[in-house]
Amino acid sequence: MRSIVVLLILAPAFALAQVSSVRITSATGATVATVDANGVEIQGAGVAGTPAGGVVSIQGVASGTTVPVSGTVTITDGAGAVNVIIDSGTTAVTQATASSLNAEVQGDTAHDVTATGNPVRIGGTSSATAPADVTADGEAVNAWHLRNGAAATVLTAAGALIGGDATNGIDVDVTRLPALVAGTANIGDVDILTIAAGDTNIGNVDIVTLPDEGQQTMAASISVTIASNQSSVPVTVGAPTDPLRVECENSATVAGAAVDCDTAQIASGQTAKLEGMTITGYEGSLSCVLQTVLNGVATDRAHFAVSGANPTVLWNTPHKDYVAQAESVTAGLDAFRVSCTNREPTGGNTVSAKVALFYDEA
Repeated sequence: MRSIVVLLILAPAFALAQVSSVRITSATGATVATVDANGVEIQGAGVAGTPAGGVVSIQGVASGTTVPVSGTVTITDGAGAVNVIIDSGTTAVTQATASSLNAEVQGDTAHDVTATGNPVRIGGTSSATAPADVTADGEAVNAWHLRNGAAATVLTAAGALIGGDATNGIDVDVTRLPALVAGTANIGDVDILTIAAGDTNIGNVDIVTLPDEGQQTMAASISVTIASNQSSVPVTVGAPTDPLRVECENSATVAGAAVDCDTAQIASGQTAKLEGMTITGYEGSLSCVLQTVLNGVATDRAHFAVSGANPTVLWNTPHKDYVAQAESVTAGLDAFRVSCTNREPTGGNTVSAKVALFYDEA
């Protein structure tokens, strides 16, 4: 028969106690946590600016009260690099001191890579005219763009804008040109509107207008070549102002005799300029002289021989100023004259001559 022994152990009874606050201290007696009616306060080891001990992690809850953080706060990714991610449509980061906002801003795409997303754009201030100057050198300025977005690029000289307009383009005034050295300094193709008299040699020249009084001098100093894909190029040296024509016909001039063909008296205040003439001889030889007549006195200008081998002479003056005669205020004749002499031997043929003179008065 077995016996059962029952041990009854009676423990002392403890009553539950309620406290209003609890303070937890470290081995050194410093308070690290306090629980009271105001909530839970956790204090880290060390003092402000000299923390010690582990890291305290604080997490809030949705719709909770904002936890204020004061002093200098460094937020890292655990490896020491600053890493701040703000994911809220209402969160704002502010800094009253502008110099403390220095930051590196870069776009989404590197050089020579296809752009995607929204790259950072570079723009400026639009203005249809040149903006006003800033007050001094060294100041920041806005980039200037036209209203359509095109960047306004303007040439400058010694700090001043080079002017111009939409019709004529850039307005450039050339005020200095070094002296040309004969034989070594050539100026390409030049369009010359007016050339002053003188011995100035300018390379290849397209002459637009030549003053009448300077054409003979210029022809001696400037060689002009006319190029064309046509067989001939008509050239007009200026139409006559008052074209005049005189014909004289002398018949039965005996050997050794001379006859004259005169133009009419030159009009008052006018100058006659000979354009050309023709001389035709019949039945023999003639010796003819072209003359200018001033106040009845003749001066030889050119000589011509007319014979059976050369019965007609057609002569155009090299230039309309080559043979000219001005009217004088005296009573004598002022005109052109062609004087022809029969050069047949004594007793030879009688010779007839027909002369025509073409001239202008201006």
